[in-house]
Amino acid sequence: MPVDRLRARVLVDPALPSGLACLVLPGGARRRPDPTAAEPPKALAIGGTLPIPVTCLGQEAALSPAGEPEEAAALRLAPAVAEALAWTEPAILTLVRSGSLLFAGPVVAVVTDGRTRPEDDPRAPFFVELARAAQAVGAFVYLTEPSALDPGAPAASGWALTPAGWRYGRRPPPNAIVPRLRSRRAERAVADRWTAAWRARGAIVFHTRFLSKWAVYEALSDTPLSRHLPPTALLRPEAGGFPLSGAPGAAEAGPPDVGEEAAGGDAESGEAAGGAAGSGVPAGVPPDQGDAEGDPAGAKPGGARAAAETLPSDIGGPGGAFAGEAPAAGRPAVAWFVKPEYGSEGRGIWRLERRGDEAIAFSARSPLLGVRVPTAALTRFLRRRRGERRYVVQPDLRLARLDGRPVDFRLLVVQEAPGTFRVVSAVARLGPPGHFLTNLAQAGILLPATEALRRLAEGQPVPALSAMKRLAREAARWLQRRTAEAGPLLELGVDIGLDAAGRLWIIEVNAKPSKRGPGGGGIRPSARALARAFVRWWTPAGPP
Repeated sequence: MPVDRLRARVLVDPALPSGLACLVLPGGARRRPDPTAAEPPKALAIGGTLPIPVTCLGQEAALSPAGEPEEAAALRLAPAVAEALAWTEPAILTLVRSGSLLFAGPVVAVVTDGRTRPEDDPRAPFFVELARAAQAVGAFVYLTEPSALDPGAPAASGWALTPAGWRYGRRPPPNAIVPRLRSRRAERAVADRWTAAWRARGAIVFHTRFLSKWAVYEALSDTPLSRHLPPTALLRPEAGGFPLSGAPGAAEAGPPDVGEEAAGGDAESGEAAGGAAGSGVPAGVPPDQGDAEGDPAGAKPGGARAAAETLPSDIGGPGGAFAGEAPAAGRPAVAWFVKPEYGSEGRGIWRLERRGDEAIAFSARSPLLGVRVPTAALTRFLRRRRGERRYVVQPDLRLARLDGRPVDFRLLVVQEAPGTFRVVSAVARLGPPGHFLTNLAQAGILLPATEALRRLAEGQPVPALSAMKRLAREAARWLQRRTAEAGPLLELGVDIGLDAAGRLWIIEVNAKPSKRGPGGGGIRPSARALARAFVRWWTPAGPP
């Protein structure tokens, strides 16, 4: 079993003879467990490389080139050893001793499409933060593309962050792979081609699938979380009308328990409680500025599973539970959302309202200017605009509004170790005036979750933030069970809405939360949590 962990800077030392690798410890480190104590290891591996024999691996005087004591442990490699291990950039890794082998890792490959240099990628600030956060905990992250990550090759290629910026070069095969391609089709093709081969090499390949809105619905709709899910139906290109499944079950479900006290906070996530005086809302985690894209408030996947019904061509109501909401004199219009199954950033979404004998269709691009459509022609109107894509249809849940604007909550959940899910960030997203979306891409803004809950509590019942966190973690656990064949989930964005009665709704779960946008000058909570996860998931072992 691997024992004793030590962080060390791994670097090439041209003064070492061929075949040598020497571990240099600072004075204080000698009082800690030393992975080279007893008999020195006989072989060394970095990342997913095969261990290579080293003729000498021992402890030397802890002096820097200037003759001063080293501030940290260092693993110095002879150039030939570094070449064999595909190690070119000085970086901090975690050393683990297992028998006669010494492992240095974890090495993590983040797979992108490779169409741009890292600094030109819209996710560039996040990648920089992730690389720096990884170094702080003894992990090494590089960016690569599918063609440069061959499971049959002894080394990979990719971009590593250096003091001079991103540098391209040979890299060790990874211990873990994080797919972050922007194209769902490309990621599916890559996953099908080499995921099994990398796992056979002992690498962890994190979740390889984007979860569509319909996939989330199917995974959660027959779980105990179904009472938190709005009715949802799939609209196929060949469909003759709008099916809506699950309406009766969703309408009859009782409200969840939202009267939880804030005292004590969220023990599992390690986030402090306290909150604003008199608000009953616990203090939340800091906003995660780069991780807050999503879909509209009140129109996301889910719903208790039931027999499908077809929406009549006169849009008289989606049947069952919502038939009684047909508008009468002085009553608000019945409304539905029609959204691309694989949509993002609010693109391609329509909001439909029934007003008398007409349907008014509002697009995400033109939320204030509706198109009048005769009810008999509504199905044809939407088919022309959706083409061959599949859509989901959901009723407007009439979620809470803040200052007349739509609001929902994005909670980021990271699986920091197998089976351990932690909420690392919680923000509220406030849509622009007159809009029905909360996306940042649609001019939405961010608020601390605690501030939004405090302001909402002035006019309606609100749950404690800890209730949202528990719901987000449960959603992550169920999705991990239901999608295990795609690999372990690393990070999830769980979007939660709140209705006028204080009921929580899971309105979307995103397995690839957006990382676009500028950073805040530091390292965001999600980057730190992911870096910790890389170390905790790493289990050094010899060749499979």
